[in-house]
Amino acid sequence: MVIEDAKLRLLILSRNETVLRKKCEVLYSHLQEAHEEYDIQRIAEELSYVRDPLAIPYLTKLIGKQEEWFAVQGLRHIDTDEAWETMISIANGKYDKVNADYARSLLREKLPEIRDPKIRRKVETAIGNKK
Repeated sequence: MVIEDAKLRLLILSRNETVLRKKCEVLYSHLQEAHEEYDIQRIAEELSYVRDPLAIPYLTKLIGKQEEWFAVQGLRHIDTDEAWETMISIANGKYDKVNADYARSLLREKLPEIRDPKIRRKVETAIGNKK
C-alpha cells in the first residue's frame, strides 16, 4: 500500500523560553542517568532537535558525553554565530575524527555568513583558514 497524500495538522505556539529551558534540563538530566548506549543516543538525539539558541549550552554538554554527532546536528540547525562558535570545540576534538572533520567542513561552508568578526576569526583559525 502506498500513500500518496497525507495531511498533518500542527499547532505552533509562540516561543516559551521557560518551557524550552525546562525541556533541555530534563533531557540532560535523563542523559546523565542513562547507562545504556541506546538510551544515551536516543536522549542526545532528542536534545539535538531543540532548534533554539537556548539549547547551545546543553548541546555543548553532549560533547563531553562523546555524542558529538548529535551536538553537530543541533548546532547546525540552530545556525547562529554562537552555534558556529561552539562547533569549533568539535572541529578541534581529538575523540572522534569523523565528527571533527564534518564539523570543520560545516564551518568552512558557513564561514562567509558569520557576521561577528571575533567569531569569524576563531572559525578561520579552527579550520586552518587564517587570513
